[in-house]
Amino acid sequence: MREIKFRFYDEQLKKFHYWGFIGNSFVGLTNNNYNPKSLMEQEEQSQQFTGLVDKLGKEIYEGDFIGEKDFYQKIIFKNAAFRIESDNTPLQEWLWKRERKTEQDEVIGNIYEDGSLLDNK
Repeated sequence: MREIKFRFYDEQLKKFHYWGFIGNSFVGLTNNNYNPKSLMEQEEQSQQFTGLVDKLGKEIYEGDFIGEKDFYQKIIFKNAAFRIESDNTPLQEWLWKRERKTEQDEVIGNIYEDGSLLDNK
């Protein structure tokens, strides 16, 4: 069974905060002075872990771009499944159709840390 966990990008600190059932315990979101967003806003903007890792062992989350330098796709969560944004194909099916395993693809960025990837879509 995959870990049920999420990440929230903290714009003030320029890094992700991971929350959910991580390992054997629950880690929650925090409400503190440096983060102006409410817990509800943080939860709504969180991205879910797909349960998959790339070829470097990096976890794949919704909002990530996976693939290769010249061919990459954005991961979204829609209709109760992780999908490829451009054609709404389920993520597992997309990987299978490419006749490649996830371990051969790489997370090349995400919607928060590399805005240039959004410009090329």
